Amino acid sequence: MLKVLLIDDEQRATDALRLMIVKTIPEIDEVIVCNDSRLAAEKIHQHQPGLCSSTSRCRI
Repeated sequence: MLKVLLIDDEQRATDALRLMIVKTIPEIDEVIVCNDSRLAAEKIHQHQPGLCSSTSRCRI
């Protein structure tokens, strides 16, 4: 089981990327979205994702 955490303050961007991941990468079982970088560390601790992705402007 692979979990991915997407961190970006642009909800439309994370929605689009989440949809692409779900439709094209069957090995990923769960995609978690965080649209508030201030909550990113909490989400990482809570969900223990195998992969995190954020924009370069998003400070974690």
